[in-house]
Amino acid sequence: MEQVRKQMRRMEDLGPRFLTFSCHQRLPLLGRPEWRDAFAESVATARARCGFRLLAWVAMPEHVHLILVPGNACKVSRILVAIKQPIAQQALHRWRSEGAPILPKLEVSAGRHRYWQAGGGFDRLVRDDDELEREVRYIHANPVRRGLVAQPTDWPWSSARWYAGDKAGAVPIDRANP
Repeated sequence: MEQVRKQMRRMEDLGPRFLTFSCHQRLPLLGRPEWRDAFAESVATARARCGFRLLAWVAMPEHVHLILVPGNACKVSRILVAIKQPIAQQALHRWRSEGAPILPKLEVSAGRHRYWQAGGGFDRLVRDDDELEREVRYIHANPVRRGLVAQPTDWPWSSARWYAGDKAGAVPIDRANP
């Protein structure tokens, strides 16, 4: 068991990680622009706190994709907590105070609600530059494939605009070309 733990720790240092996580029951909890804005702020705050390099991202109505390189300050698990916890707390606090109709769908036990899907999501090492380029294109094309926008750069809650030259986005990216 100790050997497995040592190998898991080393995975943190191997390079970019492609991460995907979903809202509870894949509900569109990020469906409103204000919640996607809050998510982007959460990513920016977590990045400053945890020191990871962000290579690409997109926030969709019911899920998120990120490609990041963990720094020395935080492991991936801590980065995910730093990103996910603030938005979950903010949304659930607001919805409880408003008595929002979404709350029963989020209840997992008496009085306990869940914002993010349990089970950890998807976490995979990006092995080389070709794979990184494919994954960045995949992330940026998500809103287009879903019919939310005509072009990737039309979706403000991703790094597509940054890659197209508009560096004014909510979350700075750490790589000019994939």
